[in-house]
Amino acid sequence: MRASFIVLSIVLAFLSHAQASSFEDGRLVPISPITVNKFHAVGIGDVVWEREFSFPGAGFVRFRLDDISDTSQGNYRLVVRDIDHNVLALIDSAALEGESVYWSDLFYTDYVLIQLEKTDGQPLFGLSFAMREFVVEGGGRIKLESHDGSPVWVDVYKTHSDEIWKLSRSIAKLSIPQDKKNRACSGFLIGSNRLITNQHCVENKEQCKAMLIIFGYEFDRRVARQPGVQYRCAGLLSTPNKALDFTTLEVEQGNRDISEWGQLELSTEPASGKLFIIQHPGGDLKKVVQTDCEVTTRDARNRRGEQNDFGHKCDTEDGSSGSPVFDSMHRVVGLHHLGWEKDIPRWSNENRAVHAHRIRANIDGQ
Repeated sequence: MRASFIVLSIVLAFLSHAQASSFEDGRLVPISPITVNKFHAVGIGDVVWEREFSFPGAGFVRFRLDDISDTSQGNYRLVVRDIDHNVLALIDSAALEGESVYWSDLFYTDYVLIQLEKTDGQPLFGLSFAMREFVVEGGGRIKLESHDGSPVWVDVYKTHSDEIWKLSRSIAKLSIPQDKKNRACSGFLIGSNRLITNQHCVENKEQCKAMLIIFGYEFDRRVARQPGVQYRCAGLLSTPNKALDFTTLEVEQGNRDISEWGQLELSTEPASGKLFIIQHPGGDLKKVVQTDCEVTTRDARNRRGEQNDFGHKCDTEDGSSGSPVFDSMHRVVGLHHLGWEKDIPRWSNENRAVHAHRIRANIDGQ
């Protein structure tokens, strides 16, 4: 009854490099192109097409539909199932209406069965789409980028701090397919549905449309691993700012009210003294670093030569880009964006963050 397995070998190469940026959280894996435009009953109710895909060892998968065209008179939905036939997602025809490309949610599995199901009994002649690739995570090790070789970040619950736990709620992992890889960054809410991250993470509306924003990807306070709650990017709220390396995005309302994650406020004060950073290093579960974390250079130049940054030695990783930097009073004083650059002696053992007060002044002046 099921179609033949499509089994792909996945080889992920993790290359060591110095600068902190987005993390290569997976690969865009091509499949033998499938064009879906001929439908027939497959013996399961109103299911008119199905195909299964297996990526052994993958930590998660995500698929893309291309060249979507629908001149049919019928309604339908895509049903995504796991190996045990449990439903992972129901994608109604309304979600694809007017779209030529559609990215699915992220599924924590290495196998999916995708079914096309009529929902009103009408024929679907005139509907077509193509499938050419998946985002696939291969479970490789996290690349360390600590100044002493041993990162000192910990899961947020281990701080035993109600205040830090509350602050951490507003921080999300960003999953962004681009070119032949899937990148991870961090970001955080600064309004009811306004999220900020680095400009080098999300540079345009196409990346915004393809990305996922995942809140609550962490060990909770019962020490249970949580897959997080996925939201979509509804659009850019401002022109991405290269000088201050930030972008503000609108978060689309999802199955759970976005307001439950709270929000943070950018400080009007410059960074100084002790710091801590809450982040998704290497696209991993949410972490916090407090040890050996402080301002080391009060005013620093970014790669463009503009003096908008400050230096710090808080442990970060590719994927930490876009994380909030907090001072000892729990104010957001920075937006982390650059890591150790071993080819530049001045910055061979320091990170950099953009002064939050400079970003706030820019946003307030818009």
